[in-house]
Amino acid sequence: MSKSYEEKVSQEKSKSYKRSGTGELDVIYVEHGDSHRYDVRLAEDRQGRLHVEFALFEGGGGPTNRFIGIAVGKPEPTRPQKFEFPDDSAYFLYQSATEEWQPNQGWMTITWDEQKKRFEGVLGEVGNDMPQNTTKLFWGKFDVTID
Repeated sequence: MSKSYEEKVSQEKSKSYKRSGTGELDVIYVEHGDSHRYDVRLAEDRQGRLHVEFALFEGGGGPTNRFIGIAVGKPEPTRPQKFEFPDDSAYFLYQSATEEWQPNQGWMTITWDEQKKRFEGVLGEVGNDMPQNTTKLFWGKFDVTID
């Protein structure tokens, strides 16, 4: 299969993916100091767990298999909850064209507002120190509303 065909199919899948939340993730990468903003492509309250996926393409397009995913138990309303990786109660996945990893270092704090169906958070030094993983998130913040 040609690369251009794969990109076309991925773009079509991306367009058909129904967004179920709004928000964005601003992140700075350690390697280059580059800053990026990624849109929410999925946000849900799944039986007491908050789940969000951010498309790893500015503007939200691109292949559906490139994203940052986060899932955590709902924190007490308006009380920040901090997670230090690795942490069994917080799921975090980074998946790009060249890497897929779960963090074994770093931290994340999340605050939940039940009335507004909104959660926000910050993260720092999130990465995986395995030799094949070259991406590390220096700092980030996110703000998500579940539709």
